[in-house]
Order: sequence, then C-alpha cells, then structure tokens
Amino acid sequence: MYSAPMSPRFLLPAARLVILGVTLAACSDTSGGRSTGDAREGSAPSASEALAPETAPLRTELKRRIRTDMIPATRAVFGLIDPAESKLEVTFFDTPSLDLIQAGIILRLRKVKGGSDDVTVKLRPLARTAVAAAWFEQDGFKCEEDSIGATSVDACSLTLECKASDIDKVVAGGKGIESILSGRQLDFLRTYGRLMPDWDGLVPFGPIAAKEWHVSVQQMQDKLAAEVWTLPGGTELLEFSVKVPSTDAGATAVALDDVFRIRGIELITDGKSKTRAALETLRTH
Repeated sequence: MYSAPMSPRFLLPAARLVILGVTLAACSDTSGGRSTGDAREGSAPSASEALAPETAPLRTELKRRIRTDMIPATRAVFGLIDPAESKLEVTFFDTPSLDLIQAGIILRLRKVKGGSDDVTVKLRPLARTAVAAAWFEQDGFKCEEDSIGATSVDACSLTLECKASDIDKVVAGGKGIESILSGRQLDFLRTYGRLMPDWDGLVPFGPIAAKEWHVSVQQMQDKLAAEVWTLPGGTELLEFSVKVPSTDAGATAVALDDVFRIRGIELITDGKSKTRAALETLRTH
C-alpha cells in the first residue's frame, strides 16, 4: 500500500469518514450487493471461479494522439470547432507522484453535459481471461484492448452513474473519491488491482474540459471519435479513436494511420495514453 508525506500544495481539506469494508456510495450499483470476487488485494480468481472464456468477443480501441503543434491545423481539417457533439468535464485521482497510473490503476470522474455523469475504475493491463465470468454480468463492466500506436494492452473497467453534485464535492476536496465508489468498484479494485490506494494520499488532477466529435472520413468504414482535452493552464491534447472487433484491428490500424499520413498530420508515437500524458503534464504545473 502506497503511503507518502504530502506537500502543502496537495493537501485536501476536511477529514474523511472511511470505515473499512463499508462505503456510503452515491453511484448507481445495480448488482444487489452480490460479491463477484474475493477481497484479496491484487488476487486472481480462485480455481473454483469461472473465468471469462477466451472465445468471448473482444474489441480493440485504436487511439492516435496528434502532435501538439499540429492540433490547431488538425482541428481545422476535421472541423473540430464549437459546438461539439459532447462536452465533458473529466477529473482523475492519483498521488502527486502518480503511483496509481504507474500501477495500472485509473480513477476517473466524468460530468457529461446533457448526459449521464459517472465514475470509473479502470485497470490496465488486465486481460479478460484473468477475470471471473461473473464480472461480465455487471452493468457498466467491460474489457477491451487499448491500442496506442504500436503499443497494445488489455484493460477492464467498471463504470457507474453518479450525481453531478457528488462529483463536485469530491473535486472540490469536500470528501474523498472513495466515498462515491460503489461496493462493486471497491471489490473489483481489491480483487484485481496491484495495490489499494492510500485514499488520504490522493489528489485531484483536473477538472479537464473535454469536447468530443464523431467525424466521417473517406478511408474509414466507421466514424472516428475525436476528443480534445484542454488542461488547466491551456495545454490541449487531441486524440482520435475508433473501436473495432479485434480481428479487424490490424487492417483498421493501417487505414487509420493513412488518414493522418495523407493529410500531413504527424502523430505522437511515445505509446502513452491520453490520460497518462494529461496527468504527467498537470503534475509539473
């Protein structure tokens, strides 16, 4: 378990009431309290637990980040101007030294204008074949392959709806993010996460203003999702993505790269996710 002294700029006000094993969750949890995994930190399913079959359909999300200095021109080429199809506000929680994302743990709060607000626990890497089959019966649970340039990794996540007012309180520091994680999400994290967070050591990164469009291009059968994140301080991140059956990922990746190549748009090829890039940028400010 991570524990480190906090510098004054990261201290959060107000003490938090956390009772081991009991969380007053504001998120929707439709599982009825049924346990889907054991409470051993970072453990794999026991021999008696059925795993998700290897033949279960798997989708790959292909992601491409645009080089920072080319974002304005790229936005113009693809018509990524207001009004956006979706406007979001995204906040992540991690330690000041980013111990969670380094351990493959992502804790995200998201407010969607005109849509459902939510909280997500995502573990990456985590192969679907390592997860007990019962998890796939849970609303909001999914496993996918994230393909970021030449880097591919399996990931699983559990997302549940939350009230915007509860998200606002957490982001403002009035209470910890663990207070709105559901019992299912905590169970998922305890069962498959590499570590359990020191909740008092977490700080918010954000909120990040986000806008999303879906664009059609001649080279692609499916529309591309284009998402622009504007970090506090004004730095922009632009990522294009498309989800396809994993069996089609190779051919689609070639076509996706051609979309940018023929338009003279250069990509960032460091293999970092948009989330990691955002957290690393915010950590330095």
